[in-house]
Amino acid sequence: MIINSLELKNIRSYENETIKFPESSFLILGDIGSGKTSLLLAIEFAIFGLRRGELAGSGLLRHGKKQGSVKLSFSIGNKKITIKRTLKKTPSGIQQDSGHIVINGKKTEGSALELKSKIFNLLGYPEEMVSKSKSLIYRYTVYTPQEMMNSILIEDKDERLNTLRKIFDIDKYKTIKENAVLYIRELKNKKKNMDEKTESLNKNMDEFKDKQKEIEEIQQKIETLNKALEEIKEKRKKTEDEKEKNKERIKKYHELKQELFKNSSELNNKKESLEKNNKKILNNKQKNEQERKIISSLKIPSFLDEVDGDVLKKKLDENLGKFLDNREKISRKIQILETRKDHSQKVIRKITDLNKCPTCLQDVDERHKKTVKEKENNKIKIWNEKISFLKEKLSKSTKNIDELKKKKENLIRLRYKTEEKLVHERNIKERDEETGNLINENIGLKKDIDVLEKKRKELEKEADKYKGIDEKQNFVEKKLSEIIEKQKNAEIKRAESGKEKESLEESINRLNEQIRGQEKIRQNIEYIKQLLNWLEDNFIKLMSEMEKNILMKIYHQFNEYFTEWFHVLIEEEELQVRLNEDFSPVITQNGYETNIDNLSGGEKTSLALSYRLALNQVINDFITRIKTKNLIILDEPTDGFSNTQLDKIKDIIDSLKIKQIIIISHDNKIEGYVDNILKIEKHNHLSHCLN
Repeated sequence: MIINSLELKNIRSYENETIKFPESSFLILGDIGSGKTSLLLAIEFAIFGLRRGELAGSGLLRHGKKQGSVKLSFSIGNKKITIKRTLKKTPSGIQQDSGHIVINGKKTEGSALELKSKIFNLLGYPEEMVSKSKSLIYRYTVYTPQEMMNSILIEDKDERLNTLRKIFDIDKYKTIKENAVLYIRELKNKKKNMDEKTESLNKNMDEFKDKQKEIEEIQQKIETLNKALEEIKEKRKKTEDEKEKNKERIKKYHELKQELFKNSSELNNKKESLEKNNKKILNNKQKNEQERKIISSLKIPSFLDEVDGDVLKKKLDENLGKFLDNREKISRKIQILETRKDHSQKVIRKITDLNKCPTCLQDVDERHKKTVKEKENNKIKIWNEKISFLKEKLSKSTKNIDELKKKKENLIRLRYKTEEKLVHERNIKERDEETGNLINENIGLKKDIDVLEKKRKELEKEADKYKGIDEKQNFVEKKLSEIIEKQKNAEIKRAESGKEKESLEESINRLNEQIRGQEKIRQNIEYIKQLLNWLEDNFIKLMSEMEKNILMKIYHQFNEYFTEWFHVLIEEEELQVRLNEDFSPVITQNGYETNIDNLSGGEKTSLALSYRLALNQVINDFITRIKTKNLIILDEPTDGFSNTQLDKIKDIIDSLKIKQIIIISHDNKIEGYVDNILKIEKHNHLSHCLN
């Protein structure tokens, strides 16, 4: 991995800055607090995103800004990669926003975790570390903050050893051993349960033999019952055959009885019809005689036989209508005259009581009143004469109407009598016709009766041949019922025996299955015993030995690199360093072991840098898949160094043989040891890069 450029927008003390990184040794120089570390944090943010407990958004986004971003361009082999991550300020805090990655010109948008997964894949880091907040491989191969390197030297030895196990991916051996112990415990519990399940094996085998004997006895009983059933079935078949033959005779007998019943019914019906017809004939004669007497009692004028009654009635209705219309007209005229008369009388009463004219308001004299009265009285006289004349005409018209109504009523009564006569004559005629038909029908009935009586005698003679067949069939059916009952009982006994046998067979099958299972469990118990012996005596020891061998191999190489780098930085022969078995630095001064706290600042820094460089080289040697071997970032590696030690930095840079070495420092003397320099200055809380 080679870093090509870094672009910052609103990141810590940087507002908008782009930095080019050469493929060589590269010094980022600046005063303390100028913004050097911000560049390293930005690089780490671009690669891994925010990490809980290590890299928070609040420590990256520039104060007062709502958004910020980091764009990092780097190369891995022939792949050109650019990754961009963004930050935004929200009510709940500063969070990562979506970003993108460009690989050889192909851009892919993604969430923070998706981008981290792609980066891990490109760098060759283990996929299982994507979801973890720490990236130990990056910390100990590419960039380790100085305070973290110091802390690994003084932390608890067990914690240091566990950290190294994780870095070198050999903590799996410890996990395997722990899991093996859990698995052994589980196997022992399983074996205990299996032992309990096989305790009843011998008892089950004895029970299996006993049930087999019971089945043999039941089978003999079933064979005896089968033989008895065959005999019963033979008897049943013969009895059923006899029953079927009797059924045919019974069927024939009942058919004859049915036909005889039908014959008797038809014969009785014929005789009843004959008797009924004779009564009807006699009744018709009696009724016709009575109706003839009624016709004789009706006195109908002879003229009605010559005159059409409807025409006569129509003529009477027309005359009656004319008289009624005339009377109506006279009544209306009388009513009009009465109205006029009443009006004149009102005028007379009014003029008599009137003193002043309502129109002109002048007095009305008696002479004028008299004139008006005489005039109106003359009118009343004329109206009375006309009313009298009209009333006389009205009286005559009413009289004529009454006479016509009487004539009409008489005509209607005569017409009723005529119609009644016609009805009686029609009834007589119909009865005569009915009587003739009945006489003819009686002739046919007598012939049918003779034929039916002859047929009945023949049927009675044929039915006598089958008398007693029902009693015989009842006996056969009773016998058959007894046989069926015996068969049923035998089949029940056989079924019970069969169920008993089936139940025993199921029990045997269950026992057999249980025995096979228990035998299989016993085989598994033997296998588990062997497996337990192998795990306890061989596997756990083997894992411990493998872990030990790998750790020893790492230890020897690590110790060799560590002592080599330390002696490059510190040439004092009286001060010696090495690693013990738990990878803790052991310091010997003048032949005596001493504590790290007794060292000077430069010696402590040399110790930490040696440990850092040795760890970097061992990781790169052992973890071959990672793609960050060409890059190392050294954060303030010369803190506390003397001038003599500072001169050793050039030797270290040359001997590392890493394509890109980025050194963060505030010491100007290092300028002469590197190929390129980037100076950082800060004014008014704003950092700038001076290339």
